[in-house]
Amino acid sequence: MKTNDSVFYEAMLYTFKDQEKFWEIFRRVINEIEISEGIYFNVNILDKKIHNSMYSFRVDKNKGHIQVYITNNLMWMFVEDVFEYTNLLKKIESKLSKYMSKICVTNKYFVDSIFNSNFSNNLLEINIEGEDISEFEAETFTGSFINKTFEYRNIINFSDIHIRYLKFQPLKLNAVLTLRYPNVIQFSDYIDFKMYQNLIKSFSSYIYKTNRKFLYFHKGEGNEENNNSNC
Repeated sequence: MKTNDSVFYEAMLYTFKDQEKFWEIFRRVINEIEISEGIYFNVNILDKKIHNSMYSFRVDKNKGHIQVYITNNLMWMFVEDVFEYTNLLKKIESKLSKYMSKICVTNKYFVDSIFNSNFSNNLLEINIEGEDISEFEAETFTGSFINKTFEYRNIINFSDIHIRYLKFQPLKLNAVLTLRYPNVIQFSDYIDFKMYQNLIKSFSSYIYKTNRKFLYFHKGEGNEENNNSNC
């Protein structure tokens, strides 16, 4: 969903190897897609350690179908509708598989750390699946502070239960983030642009500080099998 021509609220999240080869191939992929499919990119580098002059991109500010934000070894690819762009994003993933991999945002260790680290204290909704689903009264739990309930603790502890999606409120912010399997993040569309950018920066910083193991991978781990094993 979008509220104007340049702000999108659905993203797929990746980690990448911060090296020259990644940038070289990424620029090549962007050029190929813009020429062959007429899909244009805006690339926003938020990380001060990355020099824009060294990793320059040709972007069209008036036709940005994909908004890219890069910071803390993370790459956010925002689009109007993730499902509409699924095939294109898979194409990008395939071409960059040696240098980029998904961040599995429904991984239970990742999810639990959001509340343990106080990035949020309010889980609003969670949907689950798995062989042990009969142990729960429902597949979807809604309300406030679900993370403090007995049901939530069982979701985290039962090895055969997996999270499809969850919604939570970042601490002291009037905003909602939705995390969907495998690496989709959706922002509430009523937030202004300043909060939008601050959430990108703050959530990236949180991931970098508390889930560093998700940012390190070996060559070839960008494939679907390895990414799913982390979920």
